[in-house]
Amino acid sequence: MINQYTITGNVIVDGRIEKKEPLTEVCSIDCEGESYETFHCSGALGGLLEVCSGKVHNLSFRSMHHKGHCENMRFLLHDLQMKDDRALLEQVLNKAIVSDAPDKVVISIRAKGQVQGYAKEKSYQRTLRPATIEGIPMSATQASSVVGASVIVDMVLQQAEEYRGLIFQERIGLRTFLANRFASYYV
Repeated sequence: MINQYTITGNVIVDGRIEKKEPLTEVCSIDCEGESYETFHCSGALGGLLEVCSGKVHNLSFRSMHHKGHCENMRFLLHDLQMKDDRALLEQVLNKAIVSDAPDKVVISIRAKGQVQGYAKEKSYQRTLRPATIEGIPMSATQASSVVGASVIVDMVLQQAEEYRGLIFQERIGLRTFLANRFASYYV
C-alpha cells in the first residue's frame, strides 16, 4: 500500500503514456449497493501499458476504498509528511490496520470503443472474497495474489518447452489462465 500511494504511476491518457501522482482524481463508484471512492495509485499495470500503447486511448489502475480513505492518506502522507519517513509510516500503519478483518478484491473494468463502426461499451465487475485454499484461510487480497502467482508457476513448470526466459503476463490468454487447475478461485 505504501508503494502504491507514494510512487508516481504510469497511465495512458489520450493515447499517450503519462505519469500520474497517486491519491489524485478521486471518483465515486458503486459496488454491491455500497458507495466507494477510487483514485490513482501506482502498480498493477506492468507491461500492459506497453502492450496497449497505440491501441487504447485511456488506461489506468485505480485503488478502491471506502469514502474518505484518500483524504486520510493524503493527510498522513503529505500534511504530516510521513511520506518522507517510511520506517515510521510502516510502524504506524502496521499498528493501526486490522489485518484479519474480512476484505474483498473488486475487479471493475470498463471499455468503450468502436466495433465495426458502431460505438460499444462493455463492463465487467467481479468481487473476490476471503477463501480457504489448500486448508489455509486467506484474505481476498492474499488469495487473489497467491492464486495468480500459482497459476503462472504451474503453467511454466507444466509447459517448460513453451515458456522460457522472460514471460510477460500479457502473453498468457485469459482462457488459458482460467483453465489452469489453480485458477478456480477466479472462476
